[in-house]
Parts: sequence; structure tokens; C-alpha cells
Amino acid sequence: MHIYPSGQTLAVNIERVIVTLVIASFALTSINTLILQGNSLTREEAIEISRNSKLVQSLLEGADWYTVQARHLNKTQNGKDHEIWHVTWHINPQGLGGVDYLVTHDIDEETGETLYEACLGLR
Repeated sequence: MHIYPSGQTLAVNIERVIVTLVIASFALTSINTLILQGNSLTREEAIEISRNSKLVQSLLEGADWYTVQARHLNKTQNGKDHEIWHVTWHINPQGLGGVDYLVTHDIDEETGETLYEACLGLR
């Protein structure tokens, strides 16, 4: 137990504790921000998430050929409050009489969540 001869020593120790807490809080916030910035999806990860959808898997099973493209869209380009990957598949399944399919996914860059899925059949 410490005996403080005056209130000044106690005030200095409380000030040190507060300054230490502020510095620790700032450091933790900075580290957390850096970690979150480093967790953005890559192009390959976005394509893999799209590939794992039931729709794409079912069309790829019997595909004669396919192509895939992934474009990164920032907040301004996509009109949302977050960045996305826009993944487009052009799939030609065998034996469907000349029908091709376009499948598109919008995938949140930070969470990996599929925000939008659409399929269009082309003749």
C-alpha cells in the first residue's frame, strides 16, 4: 500500500494511468484497422465464392466450355456503401440445344457475402 504525502502525487499517478489507457486504446484501434484492411477478398477468392454457388456448380457439371470474369467495383462505381467484386460466368452446357447461360454475382469485398445473383439464358 502506498502512502501519498500529498494529493499531487496521486494526481500524477492517475494522469499516468489515463495517458497509458489512451495510448493503449489508440494502439489497439490502429492494429484492428490494419487487420481489417488486410482482409479484403482477392479476385481469386471472389471467383471461388461464386463458383461454389449451387447455380454455377449445377451448370458447370455438364459444361462444354465456360469463361469467367471478375471486376472490382469501388463504392462510386457500384452505388453502394461498400466495394464489391462483380463476377460473370458464360457457361455452355452440353446437349441443351445451343443455350448458353450468363450468371452474375456481386460479392461484398469485406465479408464475402453474395449480395446479388442472376442468371440469363441466351440462344
